[in-house]
Amino acid sequence: MEQYIFSEDQKNLIHCSTPGEAPGEEKDGVFLYSYEEAQDLPPELSRRSAFLASLRALRFCKAEAFGDSIIGTLHVPSELAETKGAVQLAFHLEKNTLILVGDLECLRASVAAVAETPMEGLCAPIVLLRMLDAFLSNDVLYLQSIDEEFTQKEELLLRTIPSDFNGYLMKQRRKLSRLHAYYEQLADVADVMESSFAMVSEQQSNAWQLLGQRCERLHNNTEALNEYLLQLRELYRSQMDIRQGRVMSLLTVVTTMFLPLSLVAAWYGMNFSNMAAINSPWGYPLVILLVVVLVIAEIIFFKKKKMF
Repeated sequence: MEQYIFSEDQKNLIHCSTPGEAPGEEKDGVFLYSYEEAQDLPPELSRRSAFLASLRALRFCKAEAFGDSIIGTLHVPSELAETKGAVQLAFHLEKNTLILVGDLECLRASVAAVAETPMEGLCAPIVLLRMLDAFLSNDVLYLQSIDEEFTQKEELLLRTIPSDFNGYLMKQRRKLSRLHAYYEQLADVADVMESSFAMVSEQQSNAWQLLGQRCERLHNNTEALNEYLLQLRELYRSQMDIRQGRVMSLLTVVTTMFLPLSLVAAWYGMNFSNMAAINSPWGYPLVILLVVVLVIAEIIFFKKKKMF
C-alpha cells in the first residue's frame, strides 16, 4: 500500500515514504492498493464489500453514490492508454479520502501526473477528476488521426481495392464500438459525481459537469467516425460492384465476339459434299480472312460503344 497526503496549503500531493495511516483514520489523502492488497482494506471502511465486489467488473466505467461514499471503476481502452494494455482500476471516494485499487505502477503514474501541477484547493474529488482529465488529454488528437486514416483509405479506394479491406473495416468497427461505450460510460461517471452534492462542492460539481460535456463531445466525435466508417463500407461495396460490372462486361464482349466465329465453325463442320468452296484451294484462306474481318468489325463496334 502507498499513501499520498495533501500539503498544508492544499496545493500538492506528497508521497509518504512510510505509509501507516489506514483510510478513514487521522490523515486524509490518496491510498494506492494492488489487487492483492485490496483484501487488507480496513473492515470499518464504508461499503467495503461493495467496493471489493466492484473489482470483478473492471471492464466498465461506472460510479455509484451511496450518500457517504462513491464507488466506481474505470477501464481505459488499450487504444487510448499510454501503457501496453488497457488501464483498469477501482476507486472509493469518502470525504477527503480516495482509495485506488489496480496495477501499482499504473496508479503511481496517474497520481504523479496530478502531483506535478500544483492546484489551489486540491482534494480527493479533484484528484480523481484530474486523473480522468489526464486520461482524456490526447483523445481528440487520437480521434483526429483516425479521421485522417479514413480519409486516406477513401482516396485509396477510389484508385484501387486493397486486399482484405473487409477485415480492416471489422477491426475499425470493433475499436470504435469500444471507444463509443467508453465515452458514454465516462459521461455517466461524471454525471454521478456532479450530482453527489454530499461529496463534492458546487465548484467541484461545475468541474465535473465540464468533464461530462467533454466526454459528450468525444462521444459525438466517435459517432461521426462510425458514420464515416459506414460510408467507407458503402464505397467499398460500390467499387466491388463496379469491378464485377467490368468483369461481366468483358466476358460479355468476349462471348459476343466468339459467337460469329462459332457459327462459321459450325457451318464448315457439317459433312455435306456440295458445300461452297469446299474443294477450292482458296477456301481455307477465304474463311480465315472472313474471321479476321468479323473480329475487326466487332472490335470497332465495341470501341464505339465504349464497352471495353
